[in-house]
Amino acid sequence: MPINKGEPLVPLALFRDRNFSMSNIAISSMGAAMTALMVPAYFYLETVRGFSPTKAALIFAPMAIVTGLTAPLIGKFSDRMPPRVLPTVGFTLFSATIFGFAVLMTPDSPIVLFLVIAGIAGVSNSCIWAPLASTATHNLPIHQAGAGAGIYNTTRQVGSVLGSAAIGALISSLMAAQGLVEVQAVKAAEPRWEPLSRSRSPRSSAPR
Repeated sequence: MPINKGEPLVPLALFRDRNFSMSNIAISSMGAAMTALMVPAYFYLETVRGFSPTKAALIFAPMAIVTGLTAPLIGKFSDRMPPRVLPTVGFTLFSATIFGFAVLMTPDSPIVLFLVIAGIAGVSNSCIWAPLASTATHNLPIHQAGAGAGIYNTTRQVGSVLGSAAIGALISSLMAAQGLVEVQAVKAAEPRWEPLSRSRSPRSSAPR
């Protein structure tokens, strides 16, 4: 079967463009940071604070709402500004929100502050996702724009997978270091004694 080298699935020549290469690195880092934040955050909200999965998810609702409201406004300014300005602002804000979430992960911290920080994270997302995608494909030839967009989305997904895997491994290692894995295993191996049903009386259980 003949090999067509003229139209590769991943044109490596696209990475010669500096904006495209840096945007791929940035979006993969953002994907890793986002998943690395969400995994321990939901563990904290459900395990430490005792929230239901639905209530824990609603804590981060301001992030999505603010992103949807501010993304169209930021999109109007992204084409008029240098490509590095908005992503720099977005990454700075997102780094501050990660630090804020880390400080607030205590058993008695106010949930209102979680909602406020989630809203700030929404603004940072507006400054990152759309401007980075526009910067990545801005200088690409028209006939390679589709391949560039595919590579960009692939690197985002790879970053998200690596972030979730890394934070999962870190949490598991920390639990093992504190002996929590053995405690959970012992609890799972303990027999569970269920009380006899009240409907059964000694007379009914005696052999006839």
